[in-house]
Amino acid sequence: MTVKSSSVQRKITLDSPLTILVVLNLEIILYATVFILALFTRFYMLGDRVMSHDESLHTLYSWNLYAGKGYQHDPLMHGPFLFHITALMYFLFGDNDFTARIATALFGAILVILPYWFRPWLGRIGALSAAFMILISPGLMYYSRYIRHDIFVSVWTVLIFLSFFQYMRTRGTRWLFIGAVAVALMLSTKEISYIHGYIGFSFIAASYLWESLPKARRQMVSYVLLGVIFVLVAAQVYVVLQADTLAATTAEGETAAFSLTEHTDTLTLIAGLLIGLLFIQLGVDRTNRPVTTFVQSLLPRRLDIGKAVIAAIAVFVVLHTTFFTNIGGLYSGTIGEVTYWLNQQDVQRGGQPWYYYLFLVPLYEFLPVTIGLIGGLVYLIRRKFPDHTQLESPPPSAANSDDETVSIWPSDSGTFALFLIYWTFIAFVVYSWAGEKMPWLTVHMTLPLIFLSGHVIQTVLDGFNWADARKNGGLLLAGALLLVPAGLIAVATAQPFQSQSLQSINETLQFIAGIILLLVLAGLIWMFGRKLGRYAALRVAFITAFVFMTLLTIRFAWMLNFVNYDYVNELLVYAHASPDVKLALNQIDDISRRTVGDKMIRVAYDNDSTWPLEWYMREYPNRVYYGENPTREALDSPIVIVGSANESKVKPYLGDQYTRFNYRLVWWPIEDYKN
Repeated sequence: MTVKSSSVQRKITLDSPLTILVVLNLEIILYATVFILALFTRFYMLGDRVMSHDESLHTLYSWNLYAGKGYQHDPLMHGPFLFHITALMYFLFGDNDFTARIATALFGAILVILPYWFRPWLGRIGALSAAFMILISPGLMYYSRYIRHDIFVSVWTVLIFLSFFQYMRTRGTRWLFIGAVAVALMLSTKEISYIHGYIGFSFIAASYLWESLPKARRQMVSYVLLGVIFVLVAAQVYVVLQADTLAATTAEGETAAFSLTEHTDTLTLIAGLLIGLLFIQLGVDRTNRPVTTFVQSLLPRRLDIGKAVIAAIAVFVVLHTTFFTNIGGLYSGTIGEVTYWLNQQDVQRGGQPWYYYLFLVPLYEFLPVTIGLIGGLVYLIRRKFPDHTQLESPPPSAANSDDETVSIWPSDSGTFALFLIYWTFIAFVVYSWAGEKMPWLTVHMTLPLIFLSGHVIQTVLDGFNWADARKNGGLLLAGALLLVPAGLIAVATAQPFQSQSLQSINETLQFIAGIILLLVLAGLIWMFGRKLGRYAALRVAFITAFVFMTLLTIRFAWMLNFVNYDYVNELLVYAHASPDVKLALNQIDDISRRTVGDKMIRVAYDNDSTWPLEWYMREYPNRVYYGENPTREALDSPIVIVGSANESKVKPYLGDQYTRFNYRLVWWPIEDYKN
């Protein structure tokens, strides 16, 4: 069933004015500003940070492809897309730390602007808010400036979900092709694409089921799922209690307890996935049945779908075989990578606890966590999932052109909000279950939270009369609310009435001043709140909280990305080379220039310092790699780099002929939360 037909086909010639191509309004100007800021925050000081351990692997293997040494897909380093596009950047702009990160920075900027095309479901304010939150997100900004696969995957994921909802809305063939190619590119980027694929396909399947089942069967299935979830939770409790009992007995009992607790992860995963399916049935549109009609529309379009699949396969084959030079990449990119990463589940690299993301994501992304979590819970509790669908009218410049009717089909009625809640919830469940938990994976939980927050912001501010709020003291109320944290800090940090010393008197005065400030602010808030009315006052409070958290987020993003970018006092800086690396390299360059010429000095280095130095050593033609087996010939170099693992082996060869300098190579943040 279509709900509206509208659309136009513009006639564009060389004589057409620019206004027919771009209609400037405040919204477009704001998006342009956000995009320019995205380019600045993604590219500014892009090459200053030293390469991390993993980054150096990605940069060097991309350089090998660029330098004509070839590339073979290896599941250890995920998909081939990163290596091909980075090699292209080297070809276009040369090879250095800056150019190695150009592709991720560019995709990070693209990610910022993608919410623009979600306006039919997020609303105009919601989409702009989502774009802004992606712009200032500390984690998304950091990993847009970091040569890893995750920003690429984020772009492909958003494009896939956009294609799904756009096709559901318009039945446009192009969205089949965009979605299919995005799937191929995501599969060619990183294995977490299977997680995101599960999120999409399970949502479609579950929505189809809940939309189609009659009420009696729907209730029966719901009760069965609730029963299974109850049994799983009870089994978890039993396993944990049994494990505690066994662990308190003997060493063998402790081993058995550890074996038992391993099963709780699987039970938690299954329970979480089933809870997600129950969430979907709370808000599906059983009147218009948008997902059902979407599925039913696919069969008549099987020829178009076939073409889209062929295009996707072509992209996958070209990338995994490196333009048909490595046919074995077809195996390693399918069975090989799935087998490898399933085997890594038990390895649990990083050794992070199950609550790792529940701790780390709110630490940096408190803005979308607060808005998205509270808003999503309100949606679920009230069982109301707002529909922000907006059927946009054609631009004025096209008013006189020939009309081409395009059907607009139901694609929301709460379905989109439900999808965002499901995406967020399942992302946290699956990534928390996965054995390997790393800080860069937080972007895949932050992104759905931001989209959900954008939807909530649109819901809260939709229809809000800004002019009336300003006239009735809205700005004064906001100012009073912004001063509340200052009063609370003054009271909380003071230690009054301790003694008669000058310090104690100052503490007491601070405490009293804080109390007075809070009392005055409480009176002002009550007065302006009454004048505004409950509806407007709550929304002013929401906007104030958003502004306050935005300012804090911007500071967090600035400190992480432009101040502490390679210091491990930031928990997102993980397995990272220390600033000492670039310091040492600058000193080596200086010695080389003074003695034998630019980078012509002979440098010997071992296996303990390979990464990230292997990336930097490519510039030294006289480098010598001696691994873990030093020889007199290899160490006959004016500069010798040795890690702590090989120091005792190297000392006999060096004697007292060298001046020793100590540097930090790779470091990790302090992980007190594990205790």
